[in-house]
Amino acid sequence: MYKMKWLVLCGLLAGSALLGGCRAIHYSGCGWEVILSGQMSPYCAAMTNGVTGYDLPSPVKKAGFSVDLPNSGGWIVVRNTDAGVAMGRQGDDSGETYAIWAYEIDLPDLATPQAFQQYVDKQRAKDTDPKRFTILSNKETLIEHGPQGALCLRYSTTALDRHAHTAPSTYEAMHTTNLGLACRSPYDAHVAVTLVYSQRYHPENVDKTLSTEFDKIAATLRFEPVAETTKDQQAKHER
Repeated sequence: MYKMKWLVLCGLLAGSALLGGCRAIHYSGCGWEVILSGQMSPYCAAMTNGVTGYDLPSPVKKAGFSVDLPNSGGWIVVRNTDAGVAMGRQGDDSGETYAIWAYEIDLPDLATPQAFQQYVDKQRAKDTDPKRFTILSNKETLIEHGPQGALCLRYSTTALDRHAHTAPSTYEAMHTTNLGLACRSPYDAHVAVTLVYSQRYHPENVDKTLSTEFDKIAATLRFEPVAETTKDQQAKHER
């Protein structure tokens, strides 16, 4: 199973470190250049045409889940592993960025739906820097019978980012909104999938279609059982 930090790619993909396991990401590559600054050098633009920008299959299939993600319109895939995928694109406004990520993560023993919600909340809060971010709104809905009967927590969080990186050596205050769905797999109580759609923007340029677009993506989320590897089988045999 994948020992990944909770929501490991969330805020930094939108040029922030908001809401979950985001401060450890290393900035590198043309994808990060666009996502962090909203700009792209001529070198990276040339590279993107043949290397970093590519179409994803439909649906994207990962260990334990699948989901349909955008594969056009300027999206750049910045990470793509067996555990999940992360992508971002520039917005229309200067410094505005969008990000989507879908990842499988490990869960501890959680006996109740409320324990699941508390765990998600704790992990999200743990990696939000209060000196940089001010939470402006946070709405949550616990869904006990989500996709394929999965236990899910849906949330919408908006924060003020006082130190948004918008261009080389330039920082300014912007807003970041994360729409998220964290679901425990119906096949394994120790596995969850987190799906997030994020926008970083100036307050006057909030994208009112973000929720609708997120709902379209979330509706395609499907869970699948993960086949045991030889190593997993051996570990069970040795217990």
